Amino acid sequence: MIEWEGWEVKVSHCFREANQVANILAKMDCEGMLGVTIHIVPPVGTTDALYADSVGILWPKHVD
Repeated sequence: MIEWEGWEVKVSHCFREANQVANILAKMDCEGMLGVTIHIVPPVGTTDALYADSVGILWPKHVD
């Protein structure tokens, strides 16, 4: 897709602390089956993270 004509694509890194929704969804996918899942509404467990991401709240990184 990056090489499609007429598209300008920029790839950048975002730490998981700045995008908790993506982090939660990635963890959910690791527990499930392979394939594509389409969510009509935010999945259970993502609502607080979705709000925090939308207003720019950063989640601290937990180091054990």
